[in-house]
Amino acid sequence: MKRKFSIGAPLFLTPGDDLRNYVEDWLDEPKDVRRAAADDVDGAVIDAGVMTLRLNAYVTANMVQYFHALENVYNSKIAGRCNEVRISLNTYGGTVTDGFEIVDMVREWNARRGVKISMIGAGAVYSMGVPIMQAAARRYSYPNAEYLIHPVSAILYGTREQIEDGLTSVKNSEAAIVNLIAARSGMSVVEASEMMRHDSYITAEKALKLGLIDEIINLDDGGEEDSAQADRRAQEMRALEIYLTEVM
Repeated sequence: MKRKFSIGAPLFLTPGDDLRNYVEDWLDEPKDVRRAAADDVDGAVIDAGVMTLRLNAYVTANMVQYFHALENVYNSKIAGRCNEVRISLNTYGGTVTDGFEIVDMVREWNARRGVKISMIGAGAVYSMGVPIMQAAARRYSYPNAEYLIHPVSAILYGTREQIEDGLTSVKNSEAAIVNLIAARSGMSVVEASEMMRHDSYITAEKALKLGLIDEIINLDDGGEEDSAQADRRAQEMRALEIYLTEVM
C-alpha cells in the first residue's frame, strides 16, 4: 500500500517494488481508462442477469478512473441490461487514499442504484484489495484466490513534527481499515487489528470462515445456485441494503 503526499507523508510499498520504481510511478499522470471501461461494459458477458467485468490492476488513480467511468455509463450501458455487476478483482494493492475513494464510491453506488456492484476475489486480493472487497454488495471468491491483510508500511522524512504527523496518518489509515473489515466481516476490532500486525495470507476457505467473503464459487457445477442458496443470497442482499442505508 502506498500514499501520495508531499514531504512528511508515508509512501506504502507493494511487494516486489523498490523505492526508486515507486518514486518514478509516483510522478506519472493517471492514464485515461474511461474508454477502456466503457469497452469492457459493451463487451461484457451477461448471464442470468449478471454482468461480469474483469479488473486486474494496482489500486491507483487509474482504478479510481475505472470506477468513475462505470458511474458515467450506468444509465446508458448498465441500467436495464442486468440486475447485478460482478467485478472480478485481482490486485496487489496500492494507494490507501485511492482505495478509500473506491470503497466510498462502491458503497454509495450500492446505496443509491438498483443494479448493485458485487465482487469476485481472483488471484491475489492483497492489501487495499481486501477493504475494497468489503464494500461490495456480495463478496464472491474463486477457490484459488488468496487474500492478504498486513500492516501499513511507510517511509517518512522531513522534520520531527512532520514525521510524527506522518505516523498519525499511518495510524488513522490502519484504524479505518480495521473498522471497515470488522464492520462487514463480523470480526471484532481486536481480531482485525491482530491480523494487521503481520502479513496475514488467507486462503479462500479461511476468508469464508472469517467473514471476509460470502461465498466461494463452485466451478465444478458452473457456479449455479440452488434454491436455498438463492434464498440466502436474497436475504443477505436485503440485509446489505438496510446496512448501507444506515451508514450512508
